[in-house]
Amino acid sequence: MARSALNNLNEIVVQMREYSYGRRGSVQVLANISAITQFLPGLIKSFMQLYPLINISLEEKQSLAVTKAVAENRAEIGIFTRLPHGADIEVFPFRTDRLVLLVPNGDPLANRQSVKFSETLEHEYIALRSGTHLNFQLIKAANDLGRSLKIRMEVSSYDALCLMVQAGLGIGIMPEGSAAIYKMDGAKAIRLDEPWASRELSVCVRSRAALSVAAGLFLEHLLEME
Repeated sequence: MARSALNNLNEIVVQMREYSYGRRGSVQVLANISAITQFLPGLIKSFMQLYPLINISLEEKQSLAVTKAVAENRAEIGIFTRLPHGADIEVFPFRTDRLVLLVPNGDPLANRQSVKFSETLEHEYIALRSGTHLNFQLIKAANDLGRSLKIRMEVSSYDALCLMVQAGLGIGIMPEGSAAIYKMDGAKAIRLDEPWASRELSVCVRSRAALSVAAGLFLEHLLEME
């Protein structure tokens, strides 16, 4: 019994050392759908190959919810599409993505290589749900042109958006990298010729100096890997 207790104590000491060195632990990460579908799978895989005892807990949130949760210390790291947020957080550049127009095969726009946003506004849109940055961005872009966005349906994910467009229910806008991962025989992605179609994604933390060792390692991995 004494030997068993000693072995258990030694195991606890080893685990505590691993936590202190950052080789063991967990990191709570919040990210928007664009970051999750385009960039995080490969980054998390390569990080866990380096640190297999660090668990990454990933949850999808809208961009504003990400910044708010990190500011309130409900997550250590957040990834969001850069936008005015008012949160007391530290922000670091992460990646750039580009929006494309998704149209069903047979639509007149499907023959185009690029299109202006104004040329799409007679169409009905399949849009991400209200509250997402992309939904806000498209409504604002239409308003800036003195027009309104004709939203036929709101969905909660890019795969649902793709399916609805392929079914001929409308057109949609989504990140190019996200569109590329879905098999779409019934739709085509077209370059959106607008300056706002290029978007900045950022990483945020409440305080880099106050991060756990494990979270600090993951932040470094996000910022260093291209």
